[in-house]
Amino acid sequence: MQPGALSRNDGMPTVGRYCKAYPIQRLREFEGWKENAANARVNAEDTSPRLLTTDSFLYIHENYVVTDGIYIDQNVIFDAIDEDWKRFCAESLGFTPPGEDRDDSTAEDHGPNEGQNDENQGGDGQDDGASG
Repeated sequence: MQPGALSRNDGMPTVGRYCKAYPIQRLREFEGWKENAANARVNAEDTSPRLLTTDSFLYIHENYVVTDGIYIDQNVIFDAIDEDWKRFCAESLGFTPPGEDRDDSTAEDHGPNEGQNDENQGGDGQDDGASG
């Protein structure tokens, strides 16, 4: 079982604690990308793996494994996890799992007014009467 995953003993797929979807073309930008397309989700019509196209989305999980779906232990497309992959995720994709330290270069942008007081947000400093 993957670290941090919710455990199950009944043979059912495991849902991790965190994942985020990305277009496959962004993931393919990684120099070390080795896609295991044979592990893609199965087509309902003929039980063959679906074709991963430039329109496909894949999921990066908290352990940096990439899957074709929300389950951390099913349809694994990429699992060659190393520091280069983690750096690519942080710097190129903005992906950092919750609980991992972020530096300023990978922190989420909260907008131009985050942390500013009312005087700096373009208001006239007057009370609009909305608060009680």
